[in-house]
Amino acid sequence: MKIGIIGAMEEEVTLLRDKIENRQTISLGGCEIYTGQLNGTEVALLKSGIGKVAAALGATLLLEHCKPDVIINTGSAGGLAPTLKVGDIVVSDEARYHDADVTAFGYEYGQLPGCPAGFKADDKLIAA
Repeated sequence: MKIGIIGAMEEEVTLLRDKIENRQTISLGGCEIYTGQLNGTEVALLKSGIGKVAAALGATLLLEHCKPDVIINTGSAGGLAPTLKVGDIVVSDEARYHDADVTAFGYEYGQLPGCPAGFKADDKLIAA
């Protein structure tokens, strides 16, 4: 399995990048993609820049040029659960828009026309 990994900031990708064995660098679309093996697994790591547009562009670059089987987003995020602490690992089972509202047309908050209300994560990845 080949894993694509996206991080927004240098601080979010440095540790992983430095652990990639047989690392090669691909410069593409203003981004650098680091390929090689991480703990025996083939990976492609990309620093996308901050925001959902940058993440989408980074995911597109990974999909088109590295052909990963899955893409994992790594990095910092805000959280509402009072039990979460800095450094905790959180694995989502669903992703939703937080900045879209077409409820006036009968959609759920965060749902866009032609899209589901939420995007379910792969059960195998959640279990891993």
